[in-house]
Amino acid sequence: MGLRYISLLLLSSSIMAFIYVLIDFALISGLSLSMLYPTLLIFPIFLGLYSVIALPITLFLRKLEQTNRFDLFHLLLYIAISTIITVPFYLVMKEGATTSMHVEFYLYVIIASIVYWLLESIIIRKGNSAPSSS
Repeated sequence: MGLRYISLLLLSSSIMAFIYVLIDFALISGLSLSMLYPTLLIFPIFLGLYSVIALPITLFLRKLEQTNRFDLFHLLLYIAISTIITVPFYLVMKEGATTSMHVEFYLYVIIASIVYWLLESIIIRKGNSAPSSS
């Protein structure tokens, strides 16, 4: 795996861990240096999720087709597949709660997909440009 893919995973995971802690902890108790500890604890979880869910999709799409940066189809694909895969984990973590009752689940899936999609478009697909229409 190339350095760009590793950078993508590390940067996406770091940003999402920070966003998660910001939404779950900082909005309640305020911003402080104490946010660093939960961010470091959450980081490996996002790294694992991105490695298992998003990276295989990226590698598959790279082999399948040469696409443009910021392809909306890829964003929708990341959202759909990550929702399908993470629903069972969410239900277990929230002890049997239904996902229809928790907007936060969908919020995290969409934010995580957007973060990964943006960084994937910038880091991985930086050399691809839109085809010219003649």
